[in-house]
Amino acid sequence: STAGPAGQEEAFQEIGILIEKIEGRFERYMPAFMPRLIEALDVQARALTRLGRIDEAIDIYLQIIERTPDQPSAHHNLARLYVSLGQHQQAVDYFRQALARDPDEPDLHNNLGVSLRALGNHQQAIRHWLRTGELEPDNADALFNLGTLYYTTGQYQPAVATLERLLTLCLLYTSPSPRD
Repeated sequence: STAGPAGQEEAFQEIGILIEKIEGRFERYMPAFMPRLIEALDVQARALTRLGRIDEAIDIYLQIIERTPDQPSAHHNLARLYVSLGQHQQAVDYFRQALARDPDEPDLHNNLGVSLRALGNHQQAIRHWLRTGELEPDNADALFNLGTLYYTTGQYQPAVATLERLLTLCLLYTSPSPRD
């Protein structure tokens, strides 16, 4: 096996060919094999992402969604890739699809809020960051996002209250513990 990108490219091509062969020859076994196939595709998409090959990773997540449309993590990962490309409207669409499948996932609400803010939908962003706080009260990212949006939109009292809460959390988690 060759090391480096050339070897990785060959491995990606081989995996793709193997998946096609497996699907073609063992269709009746696919339901049992599907979780492993999805896991292999996810690993491939993450590797492509690390290599900066975002378009190829997007294609793989679209394949995962086609095969298992009810899996929220594929929608979430795809949305995050669109965020990395600055394509926030597409990201919002996939974050919403993920939330339809997993409405109580705080990271989905927080990440959706980021894209909504980028699109200028401040009230919707606030709503999702508040929901993140309901689901996970100590979510520092959501508190920071919410506090800074309040501040930049001139809502100074909620900004101060939110950022004070964030500071309290930071002090709580970074203070040395008392000695016995």
